[in-house]
Amino acid sequence: MEDFAMLVHKLTEPAKQGDSATVREVLRDSKRLHFLWQPTTVQQEAIDKCIDTCLPSGGGEQHLKGWVVTSVNEWGGDQERIFLLTDKRCYRI
Repeated sequence: MEDFAMLVHKLTEPAKQGDSATVREVLRDSKRLHFLWQPTTVQQEAIDKCIDTCLPSGGGEQHLKGWVVTSVNEWGGDQERIFLLTDKRCYRI
């Protein structure tokens, strides 16, 4: 498994250059080099629905990766959220 510093290095230069295709490929982690979390089928459907519903159409914003995360509310209760990373913003839905 590659260490975190190597992962950051692989992402930093392409991100600075606006190379979202390379960033997307590193985050996709198809070869499981970074052991990044991969969604289940149901989770991927939820992520895809959020992408279709929440991201501005025609805005030139490219989706890079989505995760299902747990948010803890002020009373200590767990709440599932979708976290979307784009080339312009981060969304917590």
